[in-house]
Amino acid sequence: MIIKRNHFFLMLFLLMVVPIIAAKLYWVSSSSKTKGVMAFEGKEISGQLRRTYAVITFSATGKDTVFFNSADDESFSPGQSVPVLYQRSRPTEAKVDTFTGL
Repeated sequence: MIIKRNHFFLMLFLLMVVPIIAAKLYWVSSSSKTKGVMAFEGKEISGQLRRTYAVITFSATGKDTVFFNSADDESFSPGQSVPVLYQRSRPTEAKVDTFTGL
């Protein structure tokens, strides 16, 4: 059986990309929304590379406080309200509800 090169690479692309996109879509569709607050800016230095990120806090049940780090490209000011998506079973794996955050 001979497959054309374009068909082969299309099938390979679909086999590699579709599972990743499907997992992300499932995570977003089954997550809960809430509002968080940017607490402070975290910094990390590894070798010569510097990384800054926002540390976001939110409450999943109303009694606890959950901290998580945002993506590197997002900058918020301390005290700013931030939209947050999280899974009820794992609130510590939350993400900022923006395009770069997801």
